[in-house]
Amino acid sequence: MNDLDLRAALHRDADLVGAPAADLLDQLADRSRAQRRRRTGMLAAALGTVVLAAAVPLGLGLTTQSDGAPATDPTPAATPEVTPSPEPEVTPAPTPSPEASVTPVPEPTPVASPAAPVCPGVPVLDAALPPDTSDVRFTMHAGEVPVCSGVWAAAGYTETQILRVAETVDGVVVEKVEEWPDGQAGLFRYEDGSWILLNRYLRCDDAGVPAPVWQRACAVD
Repeated sequence: MNDLDLRAALHRDADLVGAPAADLLDQLADRSRAQRRRRTGMLAAALGTVVLAAAVPLGLGLTTQSDGAPATDPTPAATPEVTPSPEPEVTPAPTPSPEASVTPVPEPTPVASPAAPVCPGVPVLDAALPPDTSDVRFTMHAGEVPVCSGVWAAAGYTETQILRVAETVDGVVVEKVEEWPDGQAGLFRYEDGSWILLNRYLRCDDAGVPAPVWQRACAVD
């Protein structure tokens, strides 16, 4: 509604109710301006609310971005003072002595002496006697008990000489056999797995012959 329409309406109402107040039109104009100012203020308040509502998410986004980014401290970091570590002490290698440089010679391993053989019986020593010939025969004494000590043994045996003599009997030549037994003392030694007869006249001076064996084999005629 413009001012012309308003004035016409006022005149029409004045005819009905009487003469209006002299400043009524001015009052209406002031009221109209006050209403426009009120509407403008309300619109400005509404726009401010919209702008504020739009600014809140934007501020939150900036805050989140600022938190995720690494903070920059304008204060320069102090450079830590590096203390040099002490050099390790080098221990000189010990100088080998002349005695230590000599390679020790291992001592020879003692060889265990073979176990002493069993004291032989008469048949064993009889097999050690020399073989019989047509001129001599060797036999062990019957009932002989050998004397033994280690690898040594002594026992008596008989050496029989066989003599053949030709005789004439009633004009016939006859061969006569004569036996001359001679008792001997035998000195035996165990060597290479068997017993052998030694020459007592050569071996009785051996200091290794045990005394009991020497007494039986060497201290006799």
